[in-house]
Amino acid sequence: EALSLGKVLLHTGVDGLAEFTSPECSVIVQPNNVDSLRDGLARAIHLIEHEPDAVMAMGEKAKLSAGQFSLERAITEL
Repeated sequence: EALSLGKVLLHTGVDGLAEFTSPECSVIVQPNNVDSLRDGLARAIHLIEHEPDAVMAMGEKAKLSAGQFSLERAITEL
């Protein structure tokens, strides 16, 4: 849902999220790794504060990623 709204995710990249996200639309951290989480949060904060255009671009790519799971696409593929 967040991707479809153009929100940039911060996640571990495991399970389902790994299938349809990339560093182009999210900040991916290593699971069970506090240093990676710290670095990911720092990167996300930096992007928001200093690179708003990059955040907007990532949000647009997030929407495209979410589009592959749209109802319209599911109906078309049936």
